[in-house]
Amino acid sequence: MADAAGKMQQVLELLSKFSLNSLDSEWTKSVIDADFTEVGDLPSNFEEHHFSTNLSGLFSAVNNSFRHWVDLLPNLTDDNHRMSTSTLTAEDDDDRLHTRFWTELSDDLKKLMTLLFYYCYRGQRYDAREAEREFGIQAASLYFLVLCVPGSNAFRVFHPVMYRKCMETMRLATKLQVGAASPKKGRHSTTGRASQRRHQEDQMNTEAEEEEESEATMLTPSEATKLVRSLNVLLHDFLRLTVRFSLKHSPESLDETISILIEVSCSETNNAAGIFVERHGPATTTALAYNSYCSLQSLCCTIHGQKKKIVLLIMKHILHNILMVPRGLADLSGRSLNVIREHSQIFVKYILMQVKEEAYDGVYILIQHLCLQVPDKAEFRQKAAQSVVEILRFLPTHLYVRLIKWFFKFSHNEKAGHRLFMLEVISKMLGEVERSAEGSQENLEEVVRPRRLSTDTEYQENENSDEEQVEGENSFCAVPVDHPVEIPHDRKLLSHKFLLSIIFSRCRDSAASVRSKALTLLAECTLSTNRTIMLAMQQIFVNNKSLMFTTPHITSNNINLESPVQENEEVEEEELKFPNASLVVSMLRRRALDDKVTVRKSALQVLENLMKLHNDMLTHQNLAVPSEVTCGASTRLDGGSSVAVPVLDGHAAPVANRLPTFDNEQEECSNTPVHNRSTPHHVSHEAHGMPSVRENLQKRGVSPAAADIILASWKPGTERQYRPHVQRWSLFCGRRNVDPTSPTVSRIVNFLTETFDRGVGYECVNTARGALSSLGIVVDGCRAGNHPLVIRFMRGVFNLRTPQPRYTDTWDVQPVLEQLRSMFPLQALTLKELKLKLVMMMALTQAARIQTLQLLLIRDMLINEHSISVQLGGTLKQSRPNFNINRVTFHRYPKDPRLCVCSTLLRYIDVTKELRQDEMHTDARLLINFIKPHKSVSKDTIARWVRTILRMSGIDISKFSAGSVRPAAASKAGVAAVPVACIMAKAGWSRESTFAKYYNKNIVAASDLFQDAVLE
Repeated sequence: MADAAGKMQQVLELLSKFSLNSLDSEWTKSVIDADFTEVGDLPSNFEEHHFSTNLSGLFSAVNNSFRHWVDLLPNLTDDNHRMSTSTLTAEDDDDRLHTRFWTELSDDLKKLMTLLFYYCYRGQRYDAREAEREFGIQAASLYFLVLCVPGSNAFRVFHPVMYRKCMETMRLATKLQVGAASPKKGRHSTTGRASQRRHQEDQMNTEAEEEEESEATMLTPSEATKLVRSLNVLLHDFLRLTVRFSLKHSPESLDETISILIEVSCSETNNAAGIFVERHGPATTTALAYNSYCSLQSLCCTIHGQKKKIVLLIMKHILHNILMVPRGLADLSGRSLNVIREHSQIFVKYILMQVKEEAYDGVYILIQHLCLQVPDKAEFRQKAAQSVVEILRFLPTHLYVRLIKWFFKFSHNEKAGHRLFMLEVISKMLGEVERSAEGSQENLEEVVRPRRLSTDTEYQENENSDEEQVEGENSFCAVPVDHPVEIPHDRKLLSHKFLLSIIFSRCRDSAASVRSKALTLLAECTLSTNRTIMLAMQQIFVNNKSLMFTTPHITSNNINLESPVQENEEVEEEELKFPNASLVVSMLRRRALDDKVTVRKSALQVLENLMKLHNDMLTHQNLAVPSEVTCGASTRLDGGSSVAVPVLDGHAAPVANRLPTFDNEQEECSNTPVHNRSTPHHVSHEAHGMPSVRENLQKRGVSPAAADIILASWKPGTERQYRPHVQRWSLFCGRRNVDPTSPTVSRIVNFLTETFDRGVGYECVNTARGALSSLGIVVDGCRAGNHPLVIRFMRGVFNLRTPQPRYTDTWDVQPVLEQLRSMFPLQALTLKELKLKLVMMMALTQAARIQTLQLLLIRDMLINEHSISVQLGGTLKQSRPNFNINRVTFHRYPKDPRLCVCSTLLRYIDVTKELRQDEMHTDARLLINFIKPHKSVSKDTIARWVRTILRMSGIDISKFSAGSVRPAAASKAGVAAVPVACIMAKAGWSRESTFAKYYNKNIVAASDLFQDAVLE
């Protein structure tokens, strides 16, 4: 007791040296009235007195004394939590000591809080000096230590905004890119082939720009070392806080705390495993990541709330790290992102082992989100699938079975990318050791039996019960699928045979990429050394038992590659059946004649492996498949056949009257060899695309010069969209000996149906219709796309596959404007900050596309006192004969000089004047690179600048791209009651319906005005 009293007295004496009594009360009141959101400079008299002392030494002394005292205080538990949240009573010596501390400090407590907020605020600015950053970190540490003293809640020391500001001090590690790898190196590994296809000069400019930006924000080695050391001390002080102060009554602060700690963990980008197994120096980024994970683990305690909810918050924020798209770290190299992914998933496994049952629901939902939100790129899918499988290893069997059931349903998802990712996961799972059931068979059946989803009311009523929550409100059991799917509950779900059955079902998928992946996995399975897979392959191709199967949810269909359960017969789990060899080989022969090269290649690989696997596969029919593929390269199997094209696991095309069977498929393959078919008469229409359009025009008597002019009516983007549909139309007409320039309306509808049967959406079918109309085809006196039957057909496509907009809402412009206002005065901005502000200001004020900003020229500007007119160096996307823009005019905004685009533009021109070498060139662009030779930047670089300012403004760039500025600006103008005609003129739209359908979005508000008014 005497030791604690001495430490407390020492703390009070050191705090008195801050001379808080001389701090102006009006200044303190202004900070508190602003709710700790902004702060002005210190009063001049206090600042002179304050900085005449050794401020750094004073902070260090008071923090060290505070730590010695706090370490003597007891940890907070559920038993004594009530005392920390109520008014203190002097029941014992410890209580009297704490009461004395708060009584002596009460007069200066508000001044101390405002002073600490001032230093935190100053230390987090981009232009902060090293000393200011150090003061900010020490001020945050002192605030955390003050909160540790019992009774801090009673004296209202905790303030959510003040607490968040102190927590944001930890973001200095990632904000200043401490320990970040060079982004230049990573770009080659993450973009791969895409970067090789870029123009060499644009790639050099982009990489040089990224290198310049990276160097602009990097600290010197000594500054970085000192910053990391101080942040590690701050994290240690926060650890003291987590066991002595409860965040239970401030869920927003808890959520923000978890988000910041996970962001700090991204500081380690070199060694993932070393975080958890090695000793770390106090000035290493590895220690930063380790301390942040220790803090997250410490938060998983009942004093901060229910463990289930806390784990769920952790999983929500760590999700982006595992997906390799961490928030605010888009410029990291691929290797660094992979390291972040690895130590994030290690921490998830650590939480599973430490928290156990109360972490199961959170991890279950995490895996579902990993499947749903994985970026649609091969590298990201592979890494995410690897993470899913590694986490699955640590799950108990009952939870593993739940996920396997969900995987089965997810493999039938309506999105091809999701089905493709599920195959990626299955490929990884096949390399794992098979699971064995835990406990009795009755318990396993209880776990496997499907359970109904709980309603929101039931979930809230059972929230505090001891029973396991099987499906919560955040679960994704109701996954949209391509057709109704019944989850099988009488199979051995833990067997690899079950995973193999899913692969068979995807071999007939509507998406070529999914078919190709499934066939590739099947080829790997034929050569697998896994005992279970070898037995399955033997059962199919060697035993060759003739079995027929039924799919429970598809009537009158005797094919089943997805649900191999015998009809009217009870199947034991150990007797999981598969299709016989003849059915599989028939399917492979069809896939070997697929439209897509990757599918044909994979199918041929499977057949080759099968013929190596067993001599029974060396048949004349199988050996003839390669020659059939060669002879059928220009004529596909779907010409003129009455057999319906299978779409998504057994569903036939709408024009078919019956569902396909393997008997029909086998008959078609064997009795009608492709190489014996006659060659179509219209051989000139073989997949030539736009050249075939020129040929058709010339056949109609159009001269070559006139054909060139007509073909120029298509813009490059339109031509890229129409080209594949024109190619398919040429092939379609060639197979049927039809003149593509004068078809009947039934041929047009049949062609559009064939496009629909490929599993594409309404937009793609509508593009095919537009391609036919653009060819000048006239049927019954109507353009091809405007024929009444075609219009009726398109309405049916819309009803069957209603298109979903990319954005159902848009972001609020106000946070972006606040960020732009903070970037003032212009003379104090760096070149990077100036270009970011200018690009966003131009995009907002003109509702401009990225293409518009890239085409702005530096020459022939018209500058007057009210506006600046900038010439364009090309044709805009929205340009047309009656709307051809060649200049963009920016107007001054005298109401708020901080948001004046003209003054920002003039400042940018002045700063970059000496950097321009080709200003007098006819094609000299306004926006240039800042690295020699200072050439104009590409659209990708400008889009990256826009995303950067959006991220700085708090906009979720994982959801909103750089193109979202246009609908955000237009929606803001619409809310402000700007006439629609004015909005259309600014954006270049010819119809009001365009604005209403695609750009007039609901603006997501930062808060609920109704709720705020009710709770005020």
